[in-house]
Amino acid sequence: MNTQPKLAYSKEPQVEVATIATSAVLIDLHVSTWTGRKRDKITSAEVNISKQTTSDKAASVIKNLMTDDKDLDSVRAYAQDARLWLQKHTIAWSDGGTRLLPSALIFEVTSELDGRITEYEARVAKFIDAYPIKVSAAAFKLGQLFNRNEFPSADSLARKFGMHYIITPVPTAGDFRVDVQNEVGEYLKAQYSKAADARVAVMMREPWERAYDTLVHAKDRMDTMLAYEPGDADSKRNRPKLFQSMFDNGLEMAKLLDGLNITKDPQLADCAARMRRLFSGHDVKSVRESPELQTAIKKQVEDMLEVFDFGDFKELE
Repeated sequence: MNTQPKLAYSKEPQVEVATIATSAVLIDLHVSTWTGRKRDKITSAEVNISKQTTSDKAASVIKNLMTDDKDLDSVRAYAQDARLWLQKHTIAWSDGGTRLLPSALIFEVTSELDGRITEYEARVAKFIDAYPIKVSAAAFKLGQLFNRNEFPSADSLARKFGMHYIITPVPTAGDFRVDVQNEVGEYLKAQYSKAADARVAVMMREPWERAYDTLVHAKDRMDTMLAYEPGDADSKRNRPKLFQSMFDNGLEMAKLLDGLNITKDPQLADCAARMRRLFSGHDVKSVRESPELQTAIKKQVEDMLEVFDFGDFKELE
């Protein structure tokens, strides 16, 4: 049992919002897509009548106007992937989707987003260019559900798609400029400071959660590998899987933790450094075949899980 005292992030904010404002910005990614879905009121009414419902809202028929359209599916999937990528490289700031972007990652993130916007627009253009043909194809796919009036024109449809981002400074209590009585202004500043400090405390838990999830995944993999006992009818297909991606993702997470550590938390920096050592220099084939290496990696992970207090959001089972 490791007897070292646990190293933990502070459950209280270690820096004021004013300090955060000098080392990060806020970023909002706005993505709009056309769902291609439409409620069919006529068919919905027919279903409710035929099923003798007592409410015309009992059943609702939603048509997928562009069913099985690979180009539109590609646009939607790419939009979702862009959102997930930004979430991975930033920290949650507000419930509305605003993210905190550390200054150290600004050029990396904005460069990536600029490229993704270009790719998104190219995919949209491909879909719009073929749209007239796609509408004709939809007539065959939808059969009696087809209604040409439900399909917008290509020009109006193109305006339903978009991707852009907005960067703004992190607000501080001093940003309140209200023409009210002094005591009201001071009250608003105090309320904002209190809420913002609490937000910083919650926000800085996110990097620890990501580190925890990465380490637990590695531990689970090693446990699975070590628990496996090949039988007489053993085949490679039955053996537990271990891929290079686990080590690559671990190294990527260590790098990302450095960028997300806007409070300069020495314990988070230490955690990132240990993760870098943990996931570096391994040959996945050797680890896959060596119980000794598996045990060593598991021991390193367990030491980190024991040494660092990852907070009260999870418990190691």
